[in-house]
Amino acid sequence: IGAKFQMGSVYYSVISVDLLVKCDQIGDLKNDEFPETVYLEKNQLNHVKIMNDEEYQTAVSEYKPKEEQKEEAKEEEAKDPLLNGLNSFSIKYTFDDDEQTVIIKHNQGKTLRINPDENSKICEKGGSGQFARWIVEFDGGDKYQRVTFKNTKTNKYLRITNEGKDIDVSGEQDDDG
Repeated sequence: IGAKFQMGSVYYSVISVDLLVKCDQIGDLKNDEFPETVYLEKNQLNHVKIMNDEEYQTAVSEYKPKEEQKEEAKEEEAKDPLLNGLNSFSIKYTFDDDEQTVIIKHNQGKTLRINPDENSKICEKGGSGQFARWIVEFDGGDKYQRVTFKNTKTNKYLRITNEGKDIDVSGEQDDDG
């Protein structure tokens, strides 16, 4: 009784032991998305992480309420992966002289695609479908100076405008965007 343990991302304390072990969430580390009280069979305690005092204090000091975690997640979502962390796009790739269809994967693990609901907008949550396929075209004398990306679904070009602040898929072949 009184033993503290971690089960996934939830922290409990043993309240009583009978046929079942009654466990309540620890108030300092409460997670409202999970039951406040759980009843475990004794052998189920073999599958949780029993915490010593030091581990408990560390968990308390590092704990963030779910509301704060959700707020941080929203802030991260607000950061546009298309405009931030561009050095993640640093993998070298050599194209041959033929047009090639590519899928552009970014550092969040998804791909760039046109927005299926509004084809002139870019979306960073793509997979490998038709909206995420781009034809690489070489523009200029030296093919390593500039390439353009034309979406295979709309035949519009990926375009960066407004001094690098805006990205869309509204470009025409002769745009300087």
